[in-house]
Amino acid sequence: MTEAVASPAVKTVEFDGVMENAYGKELETALSFDGSYEHILNFESIPAKELPDNDDLLTLVNNKRKANARQKAMQAVLDNAGIKKPTLENDRDLQIRTMVKVLVATGKTEAVARQIAETAIG
Repeated sequence: MTEAVASPAVKTVEFDGVMENAYGKELETALSFDGSYEHILNFESIPAKELPDNDDLLTLVNNKRKANARQKAMQAVLDNAGIKKPTLENDRDLQIRTMVKVLVATGKTEAVARQIAETAIG
């Protein structure tokens, strides 16, 4: 006889990151951190005490609506002012900043990366 195995209810998810600021101040040295949490994979596995109540749901929906409306209002103001989003195709400064990031990631210093980018882009 074979038993049906239900899909797992949770899985362990690991995360990491780097803190460069803390409590509103830049740290002298960036600090790395890591951890893990139990990621719930289906609605039925949410513990009752962690389920959102009606106030939580209202807050969630209203925050989502506000963020959407805010983004639309900001975009309308930018459009009316004739401000266009810079793209790699039409913005030299963005091209240089992007190239500098790539070169710094390969081990170049910021100054050397900027010099290479400005020479290459012209």
